[in-house]
Amino acid sequence: MTGKAAELFDDYQRTGRLDLLNAAIELFGDAVAATAPDHPDRPGRLSDLGNALCARFGSTGQLTDVDEAIAALRDAVATTAVDHPERPGRLSSLGGALHARFGSTADPTDLEQAIIAGRDAVTTTPVNHPERPRYLSALGQALQTRFQRVGQQGDLDDAVVAWGDSVSTAPPGHSNRHAYLSKFPSALQRFARTGEVAPQRSGGRMERPPDDRGGGGVTTRLVLLALTIVLVLLGSAGGLVGAVVLPKIYAARVEVLSSIGQDQQSGDPLKQDRQLSTQLVFLKSRAVLGPVAQKEGTQFEDLDKVVSVKVVDNSEVIQVEADGPTKLAATQTLQAIMDRYLTLVSQPTAASRNLDTQLADAKTDTAQIQTRVNQLMVAVVATTATQISLNEARVQLAASLDREKAIQAKIAERKLSGQAGPDVQLLTPPYSLPDAVFPQPLIAAGTGALVGLIVAGGAVAVELLRRR
Repeated sequence: MTGKAAELFDDYQRTGRLDLLNAAIELFGDAVAATAPDHPDRPGRLSDLGNALCARFGSTGQLTDVDEAIAALRDAVATTAVDHPERPGRLSSLGGALHARFGSTADPTDLEQAIIAGRDAVTTTPVNHPERPRYLSALGQALQTRFQRVGQQGDLDDAVVAWGDSVSTAPPGHSNRHAYLSKFPSALQRFARTGEVAPQRSGGRMERPPDDRGGGGVTTRLVLLALTIVLVLLGSAGGLVGAVVLPKIYAARVEVLSSIGQDQQSGDPLKQDRQLSTQLVFLKSRAVLGPVAQKEGTQFEDLDKVVSVKVVDNSEVIQVEADGPTKLAATQTLQAIMDRYLTLVSQPTAASRNLDTQLADAKTDTAQIQTRVNQLMVAVVATTATQISLNEARVQLAASLDREKAIQAKIAERKLSGQAGPDVQLLTPPYSLPDAVFPQPLIAAGTGALVGLIVAGGAVAVELLRRR
């Protein structure tokens, strides 16, 4: 059973087909239900179920999926022996699910528990374990999220260290090494904006360069200053050269209006934000990007990296961008994504289809009762039917008409509240941006200068520590 479920889950990851994922979840659930509480395979089956439910949450945004995923993963961790080799992976999966739910609910408890689970996963994994870079990267993401929310510098310090370790411990040929590396420079840029020097590893403990208390001579200081200037200039020049040599990447953009139902416009702002956040998650889900990636002959993960979505400030407008090697390629990719997205969001929900079916049935009943009333009216005149039977038929007709009105009112209410699905429309067709988004000469030069400054800062720190 679990083997078939694993095959379906793998097929879903390749194709993005939600029906395959639903079938896999059903089989994983059956496997858990059929496994005794003390059976050694139960933790693994709970973990499989939790991971599959978390994947469906990423595609549909249904909170019940991530709630059930967290419950299953908690049970999996609780029933896994402390020294079991699979426990770190299950801890990391639990942390990822909690982090995902925090993105929808903003419950700080979820974020705190995600960081705790992530730290446990890292500390219980051997340094040379092939999955440790992934656990470190996930921990870094959770720490950065808490830094953005709370603003504690220590979280950003630890995030930089986690990402740095994920890069340094991932072999050069590792499939995700580029993804780990991409997060590390962005964290270093935050240090530059806050005017601080990035933390360094020393003996496994985070340390910062100490202040110069005047213990060195003028010559040493001049040398260090000159070294800093040279390294910054070299880094800036290297960045400019890279901007000229590296292949250019272009972007296409589109604006989408996702209207909120009338009764929500004066309601809970968090509910409005969740509706827009759901659309952001849906735009980046396998259900939308999977078929486009398959058509273009690429992997879902690769397409996901070149697509970005965000809500324009204080609006209901979603901005979607896609990158490509040429302006035409970026525009064509974005057009395919929007075609897929608009096709899916235009499909009625299960609740809407159920109401439409009820309304059709009610209208059929009304027509049949109306025919019966007409027949009884003729029969009463001909004295072949009684007035009582005619009155009963009229009461049934009135009840059927009332049922029609009630169902129509529910349909209208769902449309006004936005429950029938988002009212989505393109504000502009996909259009290409005039300039390349990467590499940008000024940003490349600034990044190079920042790297030079960091290296110089490290050299200054080493010298000051040596003098102390």
